[in-house]
Amino acid sequence: MGEHQPLIEPSTWEAVQSILKVSPRMQGNNTRATITAGWRVRNASDLSLQTLHFGHESRGQF
Repeated sequence: MGEHQPLIEPSTWEAVQSILKVSPRMQGNNTRATITAGWRVRNASDLSLQTLHFGHESRGQF
């Protein structure tokens, strides 16, 4: 009595629980390290005003 069919598969439950074992701070650090890796400037020559245009060059506001 009191038991019912599981709402989710046991494998899904275990996968979620393993994710929740990692602290939120660590999860955030891992996400930022993965997502922002493409945005990092490799060296100073990669960073120039020409590459940092935001649509203002046509209006002479650069």
